[in-house]
Amino acid sequence: RTAFPRRDFFAVPLMGMPDFEPSVGALRGHLVEARRPLLVGGVSVSGTQLAGLLNLLVSEIRKTNEVSFPSMKRCVIFDGFLAPLVNKLADDVRAALPQLDDYDPELASRDPRQMVVSSFNDSSVHLAHEAMLRDEARALLQQRLDGLWREVEMANEAFGNEVFHVAQEEREALASSKKLPVRQRGLLKKIVVTSNTLIVESRAVVHKKRGGEPECSDWTSTKRTVQRLEESAFECLNKLPIIKGHLYKHSPSALRSMLRLFNGHQQTRICILKEGHFVWWESEAALTGGSANGCINFFVHRAQVEADIDDPATFTIKPSAQARGGWDMADNCFTGGANRAFHFDASSCEVSRDDWVDAIQKHIEFADLAHDQLGTTRLLD
Repeated sequence: RTAFPRRDFFAVPLMGMPDFEPSVGALRGHLVEARRPLLVGGVSVSGTQLAGLLNLLVSEIRKTNEVSFPSMKRCVIFDGFLAPLVNKLADDVRAALPQLDDYDPELASRDPRQMVVSSFNDSSVHLAHEAMLRDEARALLQQRLDGLWREVEMANEAFGNEVFHVAQEEREALASSKKLPVRQRGLLKKIVVTSNTLIVESRAVVHKKRGGEPECSDWTSTKRTVQRLEESAFECLNKLPIIKGHLYKHSPSALRSMLRLFNGHQQTRICILKEGHFVWWESEAALTGGSANGCINFFVHRAQVEADIDDPATFTIKPSAQARGGWDMADNCFTGGANRAFHFDASSCEVSRDDWVDAIQKHIEFADLAHDQLGTTRLLD
């Protein structure tokens, strides 16, 4: 009764009776007017599907003398509707897949699978009560889509594995080391540094179109060697400026004018900036035959140099912020105590004040780096 809620009855007399033909005609007309689509599980059965269904009925009766209703539903719902829907969606995806001619780093954004599965769900939503058949068809669709998309990914991977760029890298590997003095004579003859002989090695670095970590060959020797000082500050020693000139050395600014007016050359000092040291003598004779009158050793005396903003000829050398407590070992190198600031006047010098300041700054930076690399103990030894 659920399957056929409306029922109509017609009396048809025996063939040959006077009312036979009119009764049959009325039956035919009613059948045509009251016809409705044949539905199985909510799916309309087409003529082709009906023929297939009838063939199934005949086949099942011949084999088992009975017909399984689930088999009938599968014939109509899965074979007649869901499977063709899966085939159509898969064919549409195949026709719309990206055609690659190079590596596409954004390929994942062009993946249509989720959208196609959503389309399948929308098209089969009326079969929600047939969950098993619907899930089976969805799994079949997903398998087909995964296979199609994997082909695109494999093509993209092949393009991605093509070489984009090959670079050469070099490194230096230690071969041997030896200790030697920075200078054979002079101010730095007692400072010992480490000279390393390094072998230059190289390797190829291959970058792929897909990016990521490059592929590297093994390191191989180039047969070239280089010499490096472990204490790298001394690599630039020969590039440091050497300056010699006559400077006024005087007390703070209150006495500057008096010193220039009344003392003349008596306060003049012959000064030399060399190898991280600022040294001065009272006269040329003392320079050639006597000891220096004073020395600022930038390796030990952590210093800073400043140009006087009020006097274009004057500059000052004083303890830096690193020299907590003032100059170290001040009594061995000059008078005036640990916090003394040295004021120099270049007004009569062969070298300008700014050149002195620039050069002294370079020597201070060199000596500070050397101090950090060597340490106080090695410098004093």
